[in-house]
Amino acid sequence: MLLLLLACGEEEQTRTYNSPKDATIPGASSSLAGASMMVDAAIEAQSFEWDLPQGWQQESGGGPMRFATLTGGEAASNITVTVAKLPSRAGSLLANVNRWRGQMGLPDIGAEGLDELLRPLESGATPGTLVALLGPDTADTQGEQQRMIAAIFKSQDATWFFKARDELDVIASAESELLGLFRSVRSTATDHAHSPHRAAEGGPPVIGPLRYQVPDGWVLDPQPRTARLATLVFSSDPALGDLAITRFPGDVGGELANVNRWRGQLGLLPVADLAQQNVSEIQIGGLPAKSYRFAAGGDDPIRSGIVVASVMRNGQSWFFKMTGPDQQLTDQIENFQQFIASIRFEGN
Repeated sequence: MLLLLLACGEEEQTRTYNSPKDATIPGASSSLAGASMMVDAAIEAQSFEWDLPQGWQQESGGGPMRFATLTGGEAASNITVTVAKLPSRAGSLLANVNRWRGQMGLPDIGAEGLDELLRPLESGATPGTLVALLGPDTADTQGEQQRMIAAIFKSQDATWFFKARDELDVIASAESELLGLFRSVRSTATDHAHSPHRAAEGGPPVIGPLRYQVPDGWVLDPQPRTARLATLVFSSDPALGDLAITRFPGDVGGELANVNRWRGQLGLLPVADLAQQNVSEIQIGGLPAKSYRFAAGGDDPIRSGIVVASVMRNGQSWFFKMTGPDQQLTDQIENFQQFIASIRFEGN
């Protein structure tokens, strides 16, 4: 499951921290089935490094399972991110998510509920998974509602967890910095030249294997959005609509499920068969692809619309989705087609 973006302004200087090669982690808790916490040579064959946002600090350890503790500055309301490094055998993803849910006062979920909580995260050349949890509503109590954001990365024989948990408004104020931190996590063995949205020399922005050209009049939005690799806006006015780039493993439920999800976003009834939905056969990056157009009911020119192009590549679904007022999308169709025609894929 794969990833989002963060473009930092010139004033946002970062510092790089490497995970030490000789680190060890003390004994495991019972919730992780007593797995050994000693980091062996095989695990250390691949380490991670990351960039601290401006004003953040890093300290070693800080708890029985912590590899490091990262603390945000004033812009992040002094938020704390814990970094844990555990052997891959130390509990399943579901077990760890349920452990976090317990910490938040939430009930356990089964495997069928896990997919709803997971989102892809783009972080350089390193695949990662984003988990977001919202604690119970505390309107009737003295406490503040809690929120947690975590990013999970796997190295050769270890799993890394970056987790921030705090009051809802604190997490909200720090979310951009948190996502920027998570996306900066990268393997020390990886070529850093292909981190997301680092443009190739004289070329278009880069997101993993994706290359594309930004149409004239469109701009890359530096604001990170949950589950998005990138957002392109049509003008300085975000109300005029934008284009989201996302990538997911597998077929995300299949074409009919995707079509009905997009229809539902506009208040349209689901269709029982794809023959009831207009679909255009196109190509994206030399691969067979499809394009869809949806508009909310009625004839109001400011009614909402969606235009989507999708392609399957190497077992992953890529979606390029324009949303905004239907008339605005009509005005942008030529730019959208130029954007789709510019897409190419390099490597994996």
